[in-house]
Amino acid sequence: MPSNDREVFDKLTGDGATAGAEDFITYALFAHERREWVTHHTVTHGRPPTASEVETWIGNITDYQFDQMRVRAASFFDVAARAYMAEELEQARQDTLKSAVVREVKAAGNFWRQLFIATVTAIMAPVIIGLIVVAALRSEAFVPSIAGTKEMLQLPKQGSNKEK
Repeated sequence: MPSNDREVFDKLTGDGATAGAEDFITYALFAHERREWVTHHTVTHGRPPTASEVETWIGNITDYQFDQMRVRAASFFDVAARAYMAEELEQARQDTLKSAVVREVKAAGNFWRQLFIATVTAIMAPVIIGLIVVAALRSEAFVPSIAGTKEMLQLPKQGSNKEK
């Protein structure tokens, strides 16, 4: 465990596992906690801590506490970066939305193309349905059904025209 400021600085910035900015923010958090502890010690004991008391305090900081400082530093860095880049991020988001809308409109085609497709669909749908009905009626001759489709369509309805 480190026992002085220099060793803490080396521990926090020398691992190379994290970004340099986060390492320096972590060290700044350590320095802030050290200052708060010195202030608390001065108020509590009526005098500033000695160098050996500071070294003892530093030596009592656990790896978990250093890891927590790193997490807080990453969070500070994230918040600061987002605040700094907010305008550019919003502009990029707007540009993306605008290009997506334009792309969708172009993909949908122009008015005349859509009108042509709608007209062809309106003409072809009844023709296709009619062909299916004709095929069903014509197939009765070759493959009789149990229900007798052809006879049901050709017989007059009973009971609707009763003679008096």
